[in-house]
Amino acid sequence: MKNSVALIRKKTVQVLWLSALLFSLVSLNSLNAQELSDQAQFSMKSSSPSGENIIISMMDANRTNKENFIQIYNADKLTINLTGWTLVAIEDGNEICTWTLSGTIRPGETKTAGDNDNHVFIPNFINTSWFPGNNKWDGTNDGAKLYHNGVLIDNAYSTTNWSAGVLIRNENTGTANTLFTSTEWTVFSTSFDENQHACRLPIIDIGPGLWSELTVDYLHGVSYNIIGLVEVDIDTPAECYSVYIQNGNSLQILPNKALTINKNLNNYGGNDAFVIKANSSGTGSVIIYGISDNGTMEHYFIDTRLQSWQFIASPIENAKSAIYEGDYMMYYYEPQQRYVSIIATDVALKVGRGYSVLKRQDPIEKYEGMLNGGTIKLPTLTNSLSIPYSTAVMSGWNLIGNPYPSSIDWDKVEIPTKMHGQVSVWIVTDQDGEFVSDWKVWVKGFGDNEAHFIQPGEGFFVFTNETETLSFNSTIQAHYFGENSAKGLPDGEILENSEVMEIKASGNNVSSSFHFRFLDEALFGFDSELDAFKMLSESPKMPQIYFKTPETILAANSIPHPSENDTLHLSFSAGIEGAYQLDFEGFANFDYAQNFYLKDNLSGEIRNLRLNPNVKFNHKLSDPENRFDLLFGLISGTDDVAGQDETSIFYAAGKMYVKTELLQTENLQLEIRNLLGQTVYSGKYSSEFENGKSIALPNATYLVSLRENAYLFSKKVAVFN
Repeated sequence: MKNSVALIRKKTVQVLWLSALLFSLVSLNSLNAQELSDQAQFSMKSSSPSGENIIISMMDANRTNKENFIQIYNADKLTINLTGWTLVAIEDGNEICTWTLSGTIRPGETKTAGDNDNHVFIPNFINTSWFPGNNKWDGTNDGAKLYHNGVLIDNAYSTTNWSAGVLIRNENTGTANTLFTSTEWTVFSTSFDENQHACRLPIIDIGPGLWSELTVDYLHGVSYNIIGLVEVDIDTPAECYSVYIQNGNSLQILPNKALTINKNLNNYGGNDAFVIKANSSGTGSVIIYGISDNGTMEHYFIDTRLQSWQFIASPIENAKSAIYEGDYMMYYYEPQQRYVSIIATDVALKVGRGYSVLKRQDPIEKYEGMLNGGTIKLPTLTNSLSIPYSTAVMSGWNLIGNPYPSSIDWDKVEIPTKMHGQVSVWIVTDQDGEFVSDWKVWVKGFGDNEAHFIQPGEGFFVFTNETETLSFNSTIQAHYFGENSAKGLPDGEILENSEVMEIKASGNNVSSSFHFRFLDEALFGFDSELDAFKMLSESPKMPQIYFKTPETILAANSIPHPSENDTLHLSFSAGIEGAYQLDFEGFANFDYAQNFYLKDNLSGEIRNLRLNPNVKFNHKLSDPENRFDLLFGLISGTDDVAGQDETSIFYAAGKMYVKTELLQTENLQLEIRNLLGQTVYSGKYSSEFENGKSIALPNATYLVSLRENAYLFSKKVAVFN
């Protein structure tokens, strides 16, 4: 039997459910003689002696006299003929009832013994004397023994008080015991937790057919023995305790469908007996919290005619580069900041390492072998030049990959001390027959969902300051399909109560984003735990918005709550001239009194983003990189964009801005008066007011006027420094 490494959510289910479950045993499919003969030819992967290893796996005295039962389980590697086997009930130390067993029991199969008046389910073995004699078989000084040709094989007689309860054998017990060992059993009284108990529940035969039709009444605590072809097709993640796939049968997880196995995958067929399917809409997803096994995982590549590189990682152990024979394959070698081609077909693909592949053939690739699971130590991360920031030189960047057959939630990854908290994922889209790429980022609770939930078989980049080690475990696994997410799967939303904003730059039918948030513990400079570097796209069609520091550029930035005079300088770039748009999303995450203004450093215009969060503009290749500034102070006058005479006046960050479309401006006079009527500034209007003229004014409200002969334009302006 296989040992559990499960860390599983707790959910208590009443024992009444088990009664209904066992009732379903009456509908179990049976194998014909030929199938039974075939079953005897393959290994159950048990280290126990073969041919005799049947154990008592469950005893239930939690019901009325007509519903108690004893369950046996075949922990052997072979199908066993039950001729000569007997099961005896023990009450207060005395043998009160004997069942003479018959027929066969397959590897991993359970059989139950009871009486013919059982109202919950029909036992496999019946003894009419069970009812008259079991009125005191109540879990106090009671139990059972199993004999083969008169020889005691398993002793489950216990002085443990499991009165009105259930005594269940641990899942990990694979060898019968002639002496009762309390550590092999778990006692439940009125209820038990089928996720946490680490004990075996009945194994139900299902198939052939669709999971949605076969398992509607079976909860996730059940172990399934697959018959024929079964396809997981339900919208919410399918769930079970363990899976058994005998030779000649198969289980398939359809694209964008999910299966959680809370214990073990037991695949006794070939790799094609357990298949995770993929197509252009996405891939299936599997989480195995216990011991994994062999299978096949398909990986879909975007239209091969685009000839675009994609970053991948192997979801199986012992994969070889021969998988991509006929394609181009490379890995990134950080010490030399370069990609290295893989030519030979016998190169081992390291678990957890990322690779770059250019597919030239069939867009569906298949990984066949032992599916990765449990704790995985990734290849060592390095920074050969010890550069603490992302620069044009790729020192410190390491290409790793998701090693699991499910997505991983980056927020659940334990980040080591010397490694930065961000992850960068390369996303490629088909734009009119041309591939357009962008780097998506996620760091400690915010960013792009494409990087938050990293897809199975996907490679990605992380950054480290120095040599460091990183490990994954099954707690980071998640079922997530992005836009194709099924009901009940994680949405990847920002952290609750987070003051987070996304600035999306759009144009040429594609877009990319810059993210920022307010955090009191953050710095205005770069913070390796809270901020994410920007890796610029090589696609000229991709508009890009980011924050540039003296050392690097950022795609996600955490800052403390700003003061009135604080400014966030935004940079915009695109390789094609034309019309673009900035969309500001997330105002509902902030206090309603928080101001957001966008200054266009090219035109001098300032917009109140709360009134208009969508900014359209034209971009030329000669435009300054720092095209926009995000202002957080109170600026008045921004609502009066151009008025009747195409004139607007506002004050921001110590400067007075005056914009007018009047044809004659050489004689314009600008005057500023306080509310007492006193003149605090008077002078001739000049073009320097277009980009803001420094005028030191105390905090107050002022009347600003433009005058020329009979022309007068006045505006009340509030000043907050």
